Amino acid sequence: MLRPAGQNNKFKKLTLARPLGNLSELRTKDPFISDLAALLTGVKPVIYIDYGGADWNYIKKIAAALKLRYVFPGELHPGAGNYHLRSKRKFLLLGRSEKALAKAAAAWRESVLGLDWGSALGYPDCCVRAYLKWKMTAAPGGPDLVETEYYGTPEARAIDFRLNNVYNFFSRVTEDPRDRENYRLLNAVNTEVDLPALNIISWHPCSYGCAASLKAGREVFSFMSHYMPAYADHLKGILSKPVLFLGKYFFLTFTGQARKGRIDYKGICSPRSLMSKEQIMTAVNASVPCGTSLRLEIKKAQTLYPGFKPFLLNFADKNAE
Repeated sequence: MLRPAGQNNKFKKLTLARPLGNLSELRTKDPFISDLAALLTGVKPVIYIDYGGADWNYIKKIAAALKLRYVFPGELHPGAGNYHLRSKRKFLLLGRSEKALAKAAAAWRESVLGLDWGSALGYPDCCVRAYLKWKMTAAPGGPDLVETEYYGTPEARAIDFRLNNVYNFFSRVTEDPRDRENYRLLNAVNTEVDLPALNIISWHPCSYGCAASLKAGREVFSFMSHYMPAYADHLKGILSKPVLFLGKYFFLTFTGQARKGRIDYKGICSPRSLMSKEQIMTAVNASVPCGTSLRLEIKKAQTLYPGFKPFLLNFADKNAE
């Protein structure tokens, strides 16, 4: 997994609203909160962590406190040839059941690009199949996974914020050096947020209408709201905003509401993309006074990227409707 440099945001550590086991505080990563919440709610039987050696004591602490088991698949299956073995970071599987851990380790030994691996981690089969189909045909400059998910969604409508994966680049960044450099630059301009942690479900849904992913997202978010309400509100505040998507590293997140392909908005907010100031102004006609409610017609942004039709991802809090 590509990991950015340290982020300057207030949610590196979370003080829990109520004890979880004997824990009163959690970190936001290693494991990521969305993964840990999925494991503790039963959404996922196993999660995996690639971590630095300095994080080992923390992982042992939460495993003991939450009665979790762990295995190192590289030790169970030495010489398996999996790409994680070439990483400088350590790799382990964390879960409650020895049987589930053994199943995941066996799938890891075979391939992390297979249905068995995704199934062992609790991902919906429809989402695993859709991801593998995209991955097998992905090419530099080709459609991003978000684009294929959007066009695989049955109808244009408001999308539950729990399925927002625009800022989740895990499994979307290819080995293309240009792609990896763009991801590095994206993190460099987003030091106020932790991009890898901006998700409720840690996988990519097959579409923005995936019922299985939405059910899981609701369970995970309910857990977050119970134990860490401030962090849950932080995620919802970022993820429940409309996004104009022009490409993997080119998007605009708006403070406002979208209706019928138009946006009533008062400004552009974080996370930032790699769009230049000039490109942003062209897309939104941002020469009006700040704070003024504007109306944006999506078709005006098409001239920025010839050959690509921008689309609106109308992420929203469905419970508020």
